Amino acid sequence: MYWINPFWIKPFASFFTWVITQVEADYLYNNYQLKNDNIIITKDNFDNSHDIQSDYFDRPLADGGVQENYFFRKKNVRLDGYIKADTPEELNIAIDNLKWAILQSNKKLQIKVNWVIREANASLINGSSLFSREYFHLTFIPFSLEFRALEKFKEIKRVSNSILNQTATLIAAQYNFGTATALPVFTISFNSASWVNNIAIELWDSEIIITESISSSDVLIIDCDNKTITLNGSEVDYLWVFPELMVWDNTYTITTNGTYDYNMTIYYFNTYL
Repeated sequence: MYWINPFWIKPFASFFTWVITQVEADYLYNNYQLKNDNIIITKDNFDNSHDIQSDYFDRPLADGGVQENYFFRKKNVRLDGYIKADTPEELNIAIDNLKWAILQSNKKLQIKVNWVIREANASLINGSSLFSREYFHLTFIPFSLEFRALEKFKEIKRVSNSILNQTATLIAAQYNFGTATALPVFTISFNSASWVNNIAIELWDSEIIITESISSSDVLIIDCDNKTITLNGSEVDYLWVFPELMVWDNTYTITTNGTYDYNMTIYYFNTYL
């Protein structure tokens, strides 16, 4: 995401000034800019992935073992850089402002990648080792911020597609442009409905079924991200499991009994490891 080109430009009594060249990359936490004219990011490890939990057991009386699961857990994001100011007093104020902004628990950490912002809820985990001030740090001071995200990073701009006036079983394709499974939201708005009381969405090996009586003008929302289903704003029961969009090509099927005409919108957020 960046490259660094340091060289000496002018020696001082006990330190040198470095010139840092960065590509375009923005960093925000809790809507606070972590990169601006006075806060310089020189290094990050955002390209690393999440920690992986992979449990296994040995094969009894045989070679090898069996893997039981494979889950993505936390992702630690470290930002190294420095704060600069015109005076020691302004530097102290800048340090206080930064600490106030980042010492907030479970807020949005946003990082721009290829001109698109990705975000996840995260918390700072190295509050006792943010700075290490030496005697010559009068108008600048280096820092190291380490955040822990317990979820995958998503683009803030959602991907959506709509299909109008559907009157038969719907089979449609949906492409997932991220590098991790995405959780879609289906919104089905019924223009008309007669004897409709069974709606099923099938995607890969997952299927979810809603057995509610549907009338004209009803709006059914299947939110696979928050694991809720609402009919006209009220939560309703369902059977089986919420589907997920795999990376790349997906084909989903919506089956409905009775006679109907509906408009359907699917949206999701590209999600990344």
